[in-house]
Amino acid sequence: MDLISDLRINLSISGGGVKGIAHLGGIKALEEEGIEIVSLAGSSVGAIIATLYGAGYSIDKLKELIYQQDLEDFKDDFSIIRLFTEYGIYKGNEFLDWMAERLEAKGVRVFEDLNKEVKVIASDATYRSTKVFSKEQTPQFSVAKAVRMSMSIPIFYKPYHYNSRLYIDGGVMNNFPLQVFADSSRPTLGLILIDEKPGQPSKIDNLIDYLTNLLEMVMTVNERRQIELSDAYVISIPTLGIKVIDFSLSREEKNKLYMSGYQQVKDNLDYFIDRKLPADFRGKNNRQLEGTTVEIEEYSQVMEGYIRKQVKLKQIDGIVTLNDDNYLFAYLVAKRLGKKFTVIDLDGRDSYSHYNRIESDDTVLFVNFIQPTRNKIKGLLHFIWNQGARAKAGYFFIGQRKKIRVYKQEFPVHNYYKREG
Repeated sequence: MDLISDLRINLSISGGGVKGIAHLGGIKALEEEGIEIVSLAGSSVGAIIATLYGAGYSIDKLKELIYQQDLEDFKDDFSIIRLFTEYGIYKGNEFLDWMAERLEAKGVRVFEDLNKEVKVIASDATYRSTKVFSKEQTPQFSVAKAVRMSMSIPIFYKPYHYNSRLYIDGGVMNNFPLQVFADSSRPTLGLILIDEKPGQPSKIDNLIDYLTNLLEMVMTVNERRQIELSDAYVISIPTLGIKVIDFSLSREEKNKLYMSGYQQVKDNLDYFIDRKLPADFRGKNNRQLEGTTVEIEEYSQVMEGYIRKQVKLKQIDGIVTLNDDNYLFAYLVAKRLGKKFTVIDLDGRDSYSHYNRIESDDTVLFVNFIQPTRNKIKGLLHFIWNQGARAKAGYFFIGQRKKIRVYKQEFPVHNYYKREG
């Protein structure tokens, strides 16, 4: 039996200073469950992890880099005077150089070089607004500089000057960027760092403790706002009492944070999967999979968005599907895309089409609710080719293979939900 397992998701990673090591464990758990992270967004340490992961670093390699790195090195050129002249105790140049080197090792300089969709959030102190850096909005902007802006913890690091503006930690305006995925058809998962015992008094013995608490209060307010506005699923990761700027973490403390993230995601992931997969689909085989008319309507809307992001629709003349119990799905997709719709009956030598004829030189997409068997795909392609038309690709709401070889040709397949087995 084929079980539905893999998901393509957006991942929002909260800020939280050195506590962000816990996010690495969380992402490792996602990978082990076969979940594909297509897009990432992050503030502060979330931006660091999102960009390095988006540049091609594996979680195991990122873990190695962080464990080996003495975080105290990022506290460069301490100066109280600088706090009053440049608004930060530390320069932040050591971190900028470190980040640039790690990105360049993967061939990444600007946002369009990244392997994944990544959104970096910074706070514009000059205009009191949020700035989003991404491949789409700022393709030629330096990734390292954007991350340096995003992790500019107020007072701790001096703000980053760019175009007569002062940029500070993204967490000040948006520490948990969920809404940046509001228009995405993919499900969004958020990983947020929390105190293990919320509501307990914090120890304040000095100015740094005081400022840290103020910053965390601000971040907590905007985190709650993001969660209220989004329909994303959120997994909270306890940070074991570690402070945002505790740069003196031991290897053991780093590992405890990592394992906290790993275990918390492992323990809560089923709730996310069950919530995001179509109702009652998990653990069923093809014959058992079906949806109500209302659900099919919703799924067709999702598939429409999925296709629009991958296909140049001007090159497509129509949508074709098989004459089965779920052809309504493909009809609704075709209607939403504004394309002619054709149903093909595979009945041995007497195969024929309904609704709109496939014309010679047409380019069509094969759309189905469930990925058919290889033989059915082969039969449909044979019918299309006999009409002198071309099938560009298959788009299935639920499927398995990415490519199918038919008559010594590879037919590309795209599945919104993948299954294992």
